[in-house]
Amino acid sequence: MSKASESRNKICEAAIAVAARDGFSSMSLDAVAAEAGVSKGGLLYHFGTKEELMHGTLQHFAEVGQHMLLGRIASDPNSEMRWARGIVSCMFPSDAELETTKQELDPSIIFKFMLSMLTLAADRSTSIGPLTEMGTELRDRLLEDESVGLEQMLIWLAIDGLLVWQLLGLIDPKDELFARVGNEFRSRVGLSPREDSKEQSTKSKKTTQRTKRRKEGLK
Repeated sequence: MSKASESRNKICEAAIAVAARDGFSSMSLDAVAAEAGVSKGGLLYHFGTKEELMHGTLQHFAEVGQHMLLGRIASDPNSEMRWARGIVSCMFPSDAELETTKQELDPSIIFKFMLSMLTLAADRSTSIGPLTEMGTELRDRLLEDESVGLEQMLIWLAIDGLLVWQLLGLIDPKDELFARVGNEFRSRVGLSPREDSKEQSTKSKKTTQRTKRRKEGLK
């Protein structure tokens, strides 16, 4: 990879972090330059406007996401439901999967960035073309499998539903319920539960039992 490509990717990764933190609408060239550790002039050398930066960032995010997904699929010996397993593993990876597969983007950053893109998509004046193209390719690939293609697509749709719930304030990634949902996704596609989810579930059950005992003691 050339030095120019490395600098461009570094800026895009910084833009992903800023958009995930502040949202696309609030993302500024100055903030991205500071996050990337480059001058504003250095950023403008690669991206002349905020619109160019946004498009390049979306393209980079789509390419990285696709690379993560295809890497998981390539290492999965079981062809049935492996696209769904790849999607779930990218969003809810276990410690073991993080050790054996390359996770270019942290799941929390993926969710936050996707949330910022939902608001971006609502603004019809801004194109999210790179992600639409990637999503269309993935959708068509899933539906090629007549046996479980639709089932895999439903898993994907359900994960996207978590984004809508976050926008509505119905769930937060820090909630124990979020971890339980992620574990249920893993179970549905044949992946073992994450240790952190099991620990949170155990803590939740203990908390519930303590609360129940306290209520019984008040009666």
